[in-house]
Amino acid sequence: MSKDLKHIKTSGFKVPEDYFEALEDHIIANSSLDTRISEAKTLGFRVPKDYFETLEDSIFSKLETCEETKVLPLFKKRNILSFSSIAAAFLIMLAFFVNSDYEEFDYFLAENYIIDKDVDVYELAALLTDEELNNIQTTVRNSTYTEDDMESYLLDHINLEDLIE
Repeated sequence: MSKDLKHIKTSGFKVPEDYFEALEDHIIANSSLDTRISEAKTLGFRVPKDYFETLEDSIFSKLETCEETKVLPLFKKRNILSFSSIAAAFLIMLAFFVNSDYEEFDYFLAENYIIDKDVDVYELAALLTDEELNNIQTTVRNSTYTEDDMESYLLDHINLEDLIE
């Protein structure tokens, strides 16, 4: 490609002589507003007679002839009921699968609450019925605990710092 362009000596574009020296004067002379207005026979824009007096009436007459549009509700009662039933079914399924260790967690939570809040034995007894208390008493009386069992239980489950306080 460079071989094809080697024989071209000029760029092909020419500017008339004294073009840039006279350019500013030519632009100022043609941009004068007074000369433009005097050259124009008419301004080109006309307002019809009594246009602004009748404008409001013509706009309101067009607005009154418009038909009312039908409003479609975004949420239909049927759709809301179906979506809420699907969500409820999903939450029930989720509750069954996620909370499979619910009983173990509940015992752990209750044990920590009793230790942290210093719940009294009488307060615990007030929560249980007479039948439940009798069942606990018979279970404790019928159970035989050795000294080694008690010691291992205390070492595993009781925090000595709680007892010192």
